[in-house]
Amino acid sequence: MEIPGIKALFNTNLALRKHEKVAVLYCSERGDVRRLLEAGLKEMGRRFISVPLGRKNGAWSTDAIQALENPAYPVVVLTSVRSIWQHPARKRAKYKLGKRIVSIICEAGGFQNGYTCADPSKMDLLGAPLFELFKPGAHVRVSAPSGTDIEAVVEKPFLETGGYH
Repeated sequence: MEIPGIKALFNTNLALRKHEKVAVLYCSERGDVRRLLEAGLKEMGRRFISVPLGRKNGAWSTDAIQALENPAYPVVVLTSVRSIWQHPARKRAKYKLGKRIVSIICEAGGFQNGYTCADPSKMDLLGAPLFELFKPGAHVRVSAPSGTDIEAVVEKPFLETGGYH
């Protein structure tokens, strides 16, 4: 059973090469996503490890940090429902070790239905005009009829399109 979103994630977005291994770091609340990632990687014939984040009192497990920083795994997939972007180990892995890291926030069904098949080059084309509006110091307000109402001041703008090529 081919899962289109899994192939898009690894081949298109993460540019996974044949010889590369993947570390899947998961939290217990996202078992469905972890199982789907593992099934997709097996189907694709890719080597990987799965390591629980094991967060206790806000701290990641030693095993998760070691896997994140292990040079044998240049691609890392996080399935945490909690914020991980400010964790020092994640920053070291991305900025010092040059790892390609992604955090999966969609439900497992998103992979099976192809919701995760966005083309990074098209995302760049769509995002570029908006990016030009987000200058340092700009005030931004995002609201929606469903109740979303977020205000922020832009500090250091960046455009993340999801491609690691």
